[in-house]
Amino acid sequence: MLNLNENLRLETTNLSGKVRTREESLNYHQKQLEETNKTIGKLNNQVRELESQNERLNDELTQLENTNQKEIKKRIENEKANEELERQNKEKERTIKKLEDNLVDLNDKKKRLFEDNTKMFNEIEKLKDHIMIISDQNQRVLLF
Repeated sequence: MLNLNENLRLETTNLSGKVRTREESLNYHQKQLEETNKTIGKLNNQVRELESQNERLNDELTQLENTNQKEIKKRIENEKANEELERQNKEKERTIKKLEDNLVDLNDKKKRLFEDNTKMFNEIEKLKDHIMIISDQNQRVLLF
């Protein structure tokens, strides 16, 4: 009986040691679980912050894309307007060239007309002189 008692005490001591070891292991794992849960909570908060930041960045990206599309449309409109202005400018340049050519022609005609007028005035002066001479001669003839 003493032997049995001793065996039971040894077994009880053995079991108590195992239970203590298991309790310590459980406490250790419980602390690790709590730490892991805290870490998971922190990571979940970070995930929510990152998701929120991602949403803000997506919104900003959408706004930038919309602004970019508007700018592209404006640029295309400006390029079309510029092409139209260049076309009008070329047409005006052709018109100016024609007008310059016409002006040169008109200046040439004016110069020729001026020369013709000068010749005609000279001719008229000669004719006046001639008429004066003839009139004078005619008067003399009438007086005789």
